[in-house]
Amino acid sequence: MKKVIALALVLLICLGAVACRKSDVPEGMKDVTVSGEPFILYVPENWTSNADSGISGAFRNVPEPMLVSAYYMTPSDGDLTVEAYLAACLQSAADRLSDFELVSNPESSVLGGADAYRIEYKAERNGVDYAVTQYATKYRGDMVTLCFYVPVDSFDGVAEEIASILDVFVLREREEAHADAVTDKHTPDGMKIASGDDTEYRLYVPNAWICSSQKATGFAYYPESTRSNVSVTSYSPAEVMTAAEHWEEVREVYAEELDGFEVLSEGTYRVANRDAVDVVYRVWDGTVCFRIRQTILVYRDMVYTVTYTAVDECFDLHAEDVDAMLDSFTFR
Repeated sequence: MKKVIALALVLLICLGAVACRKSDVPEGMKDVTVSGEPFILYVPENWTSNADSGISGAFRNVPEPMLVSAYYMTPSDGDLTVEAYLAACLQSAADRLSDFELVSNPESSVLGGADAYRIEYKAERNGVDYAVTQYATKYRGDMVTLCFYVPVDSFDGVAEEIASILDVFVLREREEAHADAVTDKHTPDGMKIASGDDTEYRLYVPNAWICSSQKATGFAYYPESTRSNVSVTSYSPAEVMTAAEHWEEVREVYAEELDGFEVLSEGTYRVANRDAVDVVYRVWDGTVCFRIRQTILVYRDMVYTVTYTAVDECFDLHAEDVDAMLDSFTFR
């Protein structure tokens, strides 16, 4: 079972990420970045990617889970400083966590070669005492954050791994909007293609979304500060399984590894003339609450997952768009 679950998590996320040459990946590391991010998060090869959840990150057991995640937002107040942002993050954590213990207020640091600040606090998670370290920097108008969640009892033993992740964290240009909209004879009105010619499926998205028809896997995001996004991943299980069986396996992992994991709804949705499992759940990433919808279906023994990720307050804004993507999703 453990092997099957581990395989379920190692989806083709690296193909969906903004491309980098294989030689660019630091030795002994792997890329666990969700497509479209203004950074690259590398982790040691023995870590397990959590990127299929829609958030750039990974975990490994030491023996309790140790997690790292990265995300960004574009503040509505362009004058917001990193210190003020992290002070607000601390306040949010203190308000949300009954066992919150402050270790350090914002202090100078470095992230991705840029001037940054860091904060530290302790809190309990699933009965385990955790040390939380959050780094943030303002890069080209975006607030980029990197968070580590480490069991207190394991902290000293994994210090070198934490340092290695920090050392190779990369800041990069965000993808910009493209004026061209690629279509085919099956493209619904007001939509365009958001998946490459080599994929076995077609992902269509509304014209307002930003995408590329040349990506190895389907991906698109909405041009707002929090960049709500939709991605498609595929997985070939060792044994034939149903969409429901796949969801039950990954659900166990999410419950153990994702902070604040809470299933909000479970149902079905008709996708590509097949009944798909359709679930919505919440997770916390640092001080940000994400709501995620995953629609899972099986085609020719392959498991496909369409994942919509948004910060909680933006989730409903794009619900109709996501339905339109699912309604037009097809295999070739």
